[in-house]
Amino acid sequence: MNIKDINKQYEDIKGFEYNNGIIIDKASKELIEAHIEVTDKSLNPWKTVHGGLIFGLADEILGLLCYMNGNKSVTIDANINYLKPCKGNIKGIGKLIKNGKSINVCKAEIYNEKDELAAIATMNYYNM
Repeated sequence: MNIKDINKQYEDIKGFEYNNGIIIDKASKELIEAHIEVTDKSLNPWKTVHGGLIFGLADEILGLLCYMNGNKSVTIDANINYLKPCKGNIKGIGKLIKNGKSINVCKAEIYNEKDELAAIATMNYYNM
């Protein structure tokens, strides 16, 4: 599956990815990169990007990474550390740490509009 097909599928389904503005920029078995063009709807009351959107971007790119490696996976647990605020567009980079028979371990790095590391997420996925 290529980037154009992935983004087209998001647009056609009009689900979480589409409604939150997630755009895939790079997709391979080794790495997924995506971004969100932040709008006022993406912000919390303090005018920074809502932590749930940051978490959602991490979960999306890591789930897609599992899929690119031939697995239909669901998140079984996750940990995220928020390091810096995001006030504008955000970018996520996902990497596969372990592609197991039943469990995948993945890591996402989320960058803010200044290209500073804003969050790190480690998530485990179960292959259905």
